Amino acid sequence: MAKQAGPIFLSGTIGNVTYYRLHGKHYARLISSLTGKRVKTDPCFRNTMRNATMFGKASKIASTIY
Repeated sequence: MAKQAGPIFLSGTIGNVTYYRLHGKHYARLISSLTGKRVKTDPCFRNTMRNATMFGKASKIASTIY
């Protein structure tokens, strides 16, 4: 992440760069090529989706306990 410097701070996306504020400081970063659709359908994210499914089931179980 790059820090923004200068008298004017941006917020939002211009081209491939996203400008944002985090904990009172201003940063810039390149936008990610990773999308939700790719995570859900790409075979290389199979373990991620399996873990998300297990976490969802565990959350439902835990909600009855709490």
